[in-house]
Amino acid sequence: MFFVTELDENTMILIEAETSAAFGKNDLEVRPDPLRAYKNAVTLAGQLSRAMADGLSKAHAGTDNDTAVTFGLRVDSNGSVMIAQSLDKAQIHITVRRAGGSRG
Repeated sequence: MFFVTELDENTMILIEAETSAAFGKNDLEVRPDPLRAYKNAVTLAGQLSRAMADGLSKAHAGTDNDTAVTFGLRVDSNGSVMIAQSLDKAQIHITVRRAGGSRG
């Protein structure tokens, strides 16, 4: 399903979102909120990226290892966000890199 969404006064975006297939269905009538879905995805992407970067830095402190972790997010039309089970099903791909020899 596609939703035309006003991101700000000057920007309209088209968002493709799951209606509920990956998320549990219920009997409640829930009105789609694609802007909330987008904002939740951006917030969660930032939070997960920071957490993974911190974990990589701690795990490889004092080494020269180059490390990268890639994960994906899926979003439904109600604003729910989840880590995708596989990258080919993700709508948003995020890669967190740690260069060898980084402090931390």
